[in-house]
Amino acid sequence: MSVFITNKYQAMTDYPLSRQELNDIVKEIVEESTSYVNCPYECTVEVTFTDDEEIHQLNLETRKIDSATDVLSFPMLTFDDEPGDLSFLDSVEYVDSEDEEIEYEDDDEEEDEESDEDSEDDEEEEEEEDDEEDDEEEEFVQKHVDYFDPDSGELLLGDIVISLDHARAQAEEYGHSLKREIAFLTAHSMLHLFGYDHVNEDDRIQMEKMQEEILSQKGYTRDAAEPND
Repeated sequence: MSVFITNKYQAMTDYPLSRQELNDIVKEIVEESTSYVNCPYECTVEVTFTDDEEIHQLNLETRKIDSATDVLSFPMLTFDDEPGDLSFLDSVEYVDSEDEEIEYEDDDEEEDEESDEDSEDDEEEEEEEDDEEDDEEEEFVQKHVDYFDPDSGELLLGDIVISLDHARAQAEEYGHSLKREIAFLTAHSMLHLFGYDHVNEDDRIQMEKMQEEILSQKGYTRDAAEPND
């Protein structure tokens, strides 16, 4: 599991949590989230801490929303069926077009039996067939390879951008700790990377339930003392 964290927040000296504390929370929740959805792969996630000004600009550029937000998620995966269902990655990454080659050969045999072309045309046709067969032998269908890091082999889940300004304000507004807010935003965004969303009421309820279960596993409940305090 690889979690790459970039801290672009300029006011860290006045922030209630240290860089190490922020990194530890994020890594803990990223790992718990992948375990929660039963992800069978080692994964890579990139996380960026920034301020309201930068996330505002990013929100405008990517979502056409002219305001700051707490967290943005940029998934690498596309879930055609159920969110969190990674079975579509089980298929072989490289598929040899063997069946197509056989079809070419069968068609060619039928054409040879039915045709009365002269020997010169036959030779030209055979050369074309040989070229097609060579092309087919070299042709491999590469599936889902872009989802995996070519060096580590890890599944590339995507990117998370968290506004530390927004996180601090929301922790104060909701009356819970900043640690919990950072953990919540990370869990929320991780579920987005796994294809979950809150476009309707049922999806919202499901996602909130999943977030709370992830946080509870690591002790980030609203009424509990901070983990490791």
